[in-house]
Amino acid sequence: MSDEQLKAEALAMLMPPGTERSATDTVGAEFGVEVRLADIPGVPEPKPHPPRRRPLPDEIEEAVREELRVAQRKDRIAGDKRLATHCAAVHHQLPELLAGLGSSTKFLAAADLPHADTPPESRRWWAETLRALAEDLGQVADAIDKELDQ
Repeated sequence: MSDEQLKAEALAMLMPPGTERSATDTVGAEFGVEVRLADIPGVPEPKPHPPRRRPLPDEIEEAVREELRVAQRKDRIAGDKRLATHCAAVHHQLPELLAGLGSSTKFLAAADLPHADTPPESRRWWAETLRALAEDLGQVADAIDKELDQ
């Protein structure tokens, strides 16, 4: 090992423990010796930084916007006269559609809607809308049961 490398290694050891290092960091420039830390034996590899996560409110806003676009698209498809002749396509996608409904249900349950900081009128409308959705889904389930019982 050259004298320059020994000096650089000594300088690297003087760095406080836990100092963030990257493969391109150098030491010794102030002494006329510049060595990359990555080239010094015994100098630990830099720890990769965990990826930064987007703020949760931004994630929620984007997810809700995407879900609204998908819901509007499904509404358009539901209103298309051709759907009656292509119901098999819906039948084959039902597990995915039910997974989406389940995901939305979990999301709403996790959002602690009863304790939301919104006017009571808003929360009352939410409750009525959720009941109407549950009733509509219940009617679909009842129709399936009725067909199976025949």
